[in-house]
Amino acid sequence: MTSTVLGSEQTDMCNQRFLEGGNVKRHMPKHSIEKLQRCDVCEKTFTQSWILKRHMLTHANAKPHRCDTCDKRFAQSGDLTRHMLTHTKEKPYECDFCNKRFAHCGTMKRHILTHTKEKRHRCDVCEKKFARGEDLKKHLLIHTNEKPYGCDFCDKRFTQCGTLKRHMLTHTKHMLTHTTDLGVDQTDICDQRFLEGGNVKRHLLKNSIEKLQRCDVCEKTFTQSSTLKRHMLTHTKEKPHQCNVCGKTFIRLGILKQHMVTHTNEKPHRCDVCEKRFARKDVLKKHMLVHIDEKPFRCDLCDTGFTQSGNLKRHLLTHTNEKPYRCVVCEKRFRINSNLKTHMLTHTKEKPFRCDVCEKGFARSGDLKKHMLIQTNERRYQCDTCGKKFTQHGNLKTHMLIHTKKKPHRCDVCYKTFTHSGNLKRHMLTHQKMFLEGGNAKRHMLKHSIEKLQRCDVCEKTFTQSWILKRHMLTHTKAKPHQCDTCDKRFAQSGDLTRHMLTHTKEKPYECDFCNKRFAHCGTMKRHLLTHTEEKPYRCDVCEKRFAHGRDLERHMLNHTNIKPHRCFVCDKRFARSGVLKTHMLIHTEEKPHRCNTCDKRFTQSGNLKTHMLIHAKKKSHRCDVCEKTFCYAGNLKRHMFTHTKKNFHRCDVCEKQFNVTSNLTIHLLTHNKK
Repeated sequence: MTSTVLGSEQTDMCNQRFLEGGNVKRHMPKHSIEKLQRCDVCEKTFTQSWILKRHMLTHANAKPHRCDTCDKRFAQSGDLTRHMLTHTKEKPYECDFCNKRFAHCGTMKRHILTHTKEKRHRCDVCEKKFARGEDLKKHLLIHTNEKPYGCDFCDKRFTQCGTLKRHMLTHTKHMLTHTTDLGVDQTDICDQRFLEGGNVKRHLLKNSIEKLQRCDVCEKTFTQSSTLKRHMLTHTKEKPHQCNVCGKTFIRLGILKQHMVTHTNEKPHRCDVCEKRFARKDVLKKHMLVHIDEKPFRCDLCDTGFTQSGNLKRHLLTHTNEKPYRCVVCEKRFRINSNLKTHMLTHTKEKPFRCDVCEKGFARSGDLKKHMLIQTNERRYQCDTCGKKFTQHGNLKTHMLIHTKKKPHRCDVCYKTFTHSGNLKRHMLTHQKMFLEGGNAKRHMLKHSIEKLQRCDVCEKTFTQSWILKRHMLTHTKAKPHQCDTCDKRFAQSGDLTRHMLTHTKEKPYECDFCNKRFAHCGTMKRHLLTHTEEKPYRCDVCEKRFAHGRDLERHMLNHTNIKPHRCFVCDKRFARSGVLKTHMLIHTEEKPHRCNTCDKRFTQSGNLKTHMLIHAKKKSHRCDVCEKTFCYAGNLKRHMFTHTKKNFHRCDVCEKQFNVTSNLTIHLLTHNKK
């Protein structure tokens, strides 16, 4: 009937193995045809009468065995005996390998299998092996498609008892919770809200009176011993699971397994639609929602749909304006924990993600991935209409709006629609003076605040923030600590050096979706986009002239106030803008840094050099719409247009003679000065 295999008893009927002979004897009657003990309720048969008696308790729902300590009741005496160990904290069974102790013999036996790595139970269908027989039984239900556990409310069936229990919460949770206007579950005890019933049950256990597991460090209580063990790791900072490749340690084994995939680069799960591969099955399931365009999680307030429940949870915070995560350094608050972690890198200056090509460091892995696309020049996202390719999926979505003529962003004031949300934000400035970002508004409001605690010892100028004072001090010390390794040019700030380095690498990572022109800086690209939209949201209150950029408006306002704060120290001439003063200073130094490569002629400004280069290129891109005459410079075209309009805008204050060009008026005024 039985045979010995690897020191254990194995039956000849089902090949199941047992460590003890008594277990074999108890198992063999299951194969016997004769089962004389029958249940009168469900007609299930048993080989022994005591098993039938124990089974009858499931119908009677009787729990005759009571714990004298906590009054908890149990159906069987063995369950009570095991429960008593939770009060006595007694662990009589010890592991011979690691000396770890256990309250139950069965738990110790299962633990020993983690040392021996022995998997005695094998599936006859797919030959997969398991350490425990109960794991094999659960696995076999996959092949037989058997679902023995049925729901009493909706007749839905499940393969595992635990899955049924979680499902039952969908029917019974109304006893513990009520649904709010946000479509989430709210407990009747503390009014806390949850999206899933399982989270409600776990939360209710936290509010339960009976919490027998207590932390000796912070006295926090828990309902389960496993939860207490995980909590203790927060005090000991212990990370017992270590990666054999890079030595990184983790608190949980599951996180280590996910980490190991980064070393093997193994992606066994493949999408049948686009053939994209994934390391984890759950990520593949989320990805499949992209193809079926299904968004099962919907916000009850604004009807926005999401593919994942986590995205919906984060979205709901935008309605409640709740920011539960706070930075301990600067007290800034965030809605998402990952945003807080990324923010903390700004304090630590840590950039753990490094490019293997140029060794540039990044604070976020996503930024590194975007950077790598620039290095490889890979454009895997292609427009089906015009065939244009993009490095990022978001850029493709923005580009598609050009073909669809769709303008999803609408102004609530004048109902004007826009293709991009950024254009809508800039447009809103025409209705109300506001700031595009909340951080800008906060910084601006500090300018009006009376309290400015940061004071410069040299000029006694005050500042609201310490880092602005540090940057200001460089104007007095003339210190430029940041040096370029290529041309040895020095800069006062690291950001200026970073922007300067792009002139050597010629890297232009930002591309315009309209004309494909590339830019080294994101801000330059945003300003360039206004040339396509032709939108000028900034308006002068005096002359109603409009501007595309706020800085242009600020410079223009100096024409009305006649304020010229920038003074030349050589000739005392004053200027409205610092850039004009810098250009003026070249007159005194006689420095002309910009040289023409064709005729070696030198210029003080780069703009003058660009204009001069048109002479060599013989390019006349400015055409008159009346006579079609072409000009190299836009200024020459404007002066030429006066010959068609016959308008004279410039009047002499002495003789009231009019001129169409300011230079002609200047020459004319010399005739009065001679007199």
